[in-house]
Amino acid sequence: MGQSRPPAVLLAILILGLLTQAVPGRWALSLFQSALFLTAAASLVANKGRLRLHPVALLLAAIPVWGLAQILFGWTVDQARTLEEVLNWIANLSAFA
Repeated sequence: MGQSRPPAVLLAILILGLLTQAVPGRWALSLFQSALFLTAAASLVANKGRLRLHPVALLLAAIPVWGLAQILFGWTVDQARTLEEVLNWIANLSAFA
């Protein structure tokens, strides 16, 4: 039987992330992303490293891979901005997965 609702911790992180959208500066987004990454890591540890991948998660994973390919092959105009967006998409993927 699958999980029908997100865990309370993830729900709290997402709500607090929405509340910090108006905060100027990168620190609020970095704190939100760090919380998402820690939650994803804790979930991996709790599941003993087993991943259950949804097909949509694989499509979402292609987005940061494309950004990394742009950096690797020199196709990007602004390398720092592309790297920042890769980090944002990895955070989105971890929230989804």
